[in-house]
Amino acid sequence: MNINERRGREVRIASPTDALRQAEQLMRDIDAGVLPVGESGRLVGMLTDPDIVITIRAIAEGRAPEACQVREVNVARHSISLRRRVA
Repeated sequence: MNINERRGREVRIASPTDALRQAEQLMRDIDAGVLPVGESGRLVGMLTDPDIVITIRAIAEGRAPEACQVREVNVARHSISLRRRVA
């Protein structure tokens, strides 16, 4: 199997207000280790597999998994680095 057979045309994007559980399920469904995060038609960050660890920690601290949003993880860090690269 070559990359053209695996690659899809549809880009999947999470919203900062999506539940982390929902974003993690999407990453599993599309077999991806990274998921772009967009808001108002702009890329605002990237959600990665290591970011999902934050969800596990939040659950261990007693937070409901549905209450954890994408915006609560390292999206801001990724957004800053993306802005520097674009500038």
